Amino acid sequence: MNSHNRPIWLHWAKSKVVDANWGDALNPVLVSYLAQRPVLHAKELPSGTEESIYSAIGSHLSKSNANWTVWGTGFIDSADTIKAAPREIAAVRGPLSRRKLQELDVDCPEIFGDAAIFFPCMHQPPREVRWELGVIQHVREAGVVPLPAQDEFLSVKVIDITGELTAVIDEITSCRRIVSSSLHGIIASHSFGVPATWVKFSDKPVGDGFKFKDYWASVGRFDIEPFIPTAETTMKDLAALRSPIANAIDTDKLIAACPFIDDDRRAEISSQMRGQYRMHEIVGQ
Repeated sequence: MNSHNRPIWLHWAKSKVVDANWGDALNPVLVSYLAQRPVLHAKELPSGTEESIYSAIGSHLSKSNANWTVWGTGFIDSADTIKAAPREIAAVRGPLSRRKLQELDVDCPEIFGDAAIFFPCMHQPPREVRWELGVIQHVREAGVVPLPAQDEFLSVKVIDITGELTAVIDEITSCRRIVSSSLHGIIASHSFGVPATWVKFSDKPVGDGFKFKDYWASVGRFDIEPFIPTAETTMKDLAALRSPIANAIDTDKLIAACPFIDDDRRAEISSQMRGQYRMHEIVGQ
């Protein structure tokens, strides 16, 4: 089989609840774009094979085994552990996941970043603000957990995180700022230069907030806690929140560590990302 046609075996979260979730659904699309190769889910890999299984976007690091090669994945909960040390760890989502691996005597480089930040290579919508506030609920909350009361003088866009990949980004970039209880709502916003604040609408999302703090630590903030609305909180209150000032991910360093592309493709992606990954534009707006 031609190496360009040889599939990449990738693990990503795929269940009834999260199948259409933006960050999870992005996995095969983005990895295929970066590698210029087809992507198949690892569950389709014949048993007993020695093929590498790659892991990129997500919080499923606790599911790793000796066949895994990890690039950008993290843990979901501070109590997580691993089934077996991965074959290789090229990068993890953030320093908290790295520290947890080191506590488990697993080597991990000091290279951080969620691979979803490379989506600007694939899609660049215009930044045309139509809404003062965009609200993103976690996939387990949408349609179940009530949102704060609306203000008739405030333009608010409620964004479905299970929407089509580019449509979600188009809606995010049409908002002046975002509040999100979905981690990838925050990461996607930051990647396209839109201020975003972590909000905890309920306890329905899995985990104790570790994955959020892991990401925030990757952009230099170890002190971030969620805003927790009360019964009195309104959309106007959410719109008044300000995104924490944070640093941009070193995308050159992260793509240089990507284990499933060659040097020419790494250089190409690095070039594409310059001027497209817009985290540096967020200055605590």
